Amino acid sequence: MNLLHTSFVKNKIIRLAPLALASLLVATTARAAEPATPPAELATTAVPVEDFPANNVDLRLGAFLVTNINTTVSLTTDGGAGGDIIDFGDTLGGESSVNGFRADVDWYVSGPHRVQGAWYDINLSGHRVIDRDIDFGDETYPINATVDSGFRTNIYKISYGYTFHRGQKHEFTGLIGAHVMSLETSLTAANIGRAERFDVTAPLPACGIGWTAHWTRRFETRAIVQYFGISYEDKIEGKFVDVLLAAEYRLSKYFSVGAGYNYFDLNVDAHRGPLTLSVSDSYDGFLVYLGVHF
Repeated sequence: MNLLHTSFVKNKIIRLAPLALASLLVATTARAAEPATPPAELATTAVPVEDFPANNVDLRLGAFLVTNINTTVSLTTDGGAGGDIIDFGDTLGGESSVNGFRADVDWYVSGPHRVQGAWYDINLSGHRVIDRDIDFGDETYPINATVDSGFRTNIYKISYGYTFHRGQKHEFTGLIGAHVMSLETSLTAANIGRAERFDVTAPLPACGIGWTAHWTRRFETRAIVQYFGISYEDKIEGKFVDVLLAAEYRLSKYFSVGAGYNYFDLNVDAHRGPLTLSVSDSYDGFLVYLGVHF
């Protein structure tokens, strides 16, 4: 530090010292003039702060708008039949958006421990006169056949959460659990008497992290990211990414309203008997909901 800078700092301190002293004297005088608050009054007006909600349940029920659905499926036999990769939207005229119902629940068990769950059902259908031959499982659907198709995903999420950090505004929770997905796909050409259907329940373990920010007593935001990849005994191989972002406003002690965004990306091969179903499925989901807290 040079002499010029030191001289400047000293002059600054000398100039500010009288002002600081005067402010201190005024604050002290004003404080002395205020009537003293009895300790009993302080005790009655103090608001206790709990570290964690005890035996509390947050239930969120609402509409789920799923858009930008990109689904491809193939159904292959052990003998090598089938196996055509089918774009559900482009090839079969399947829906690319659908509305549904969604339920989410958080149960604060004790202290930092919680259980989270969710359920929703995405049921897609298609109808088209196909412009090429399609091999699907044991069946071949010839060009110009009228094909009715379906692809349904029932998703059940269950996770155990441990909140390892909780500050005044922010909390972070580690999650471990499972996404249990019931997948069902079918192709039917009634005019030529051909039909193929395959369904499987795929339990995929999941791990992730959740972040909640309490910006005010009424307004909070949440972010949850879950991921996993699995290969289990030649029965199922797959991976997925599940991201949920939401904002919620508390109307009262028992009710809230919220909106959010859910991104989901799944790639899975499920084997059952001589058949193997390969699915690639991704979508953007928008939700609005009513929260009930008790």
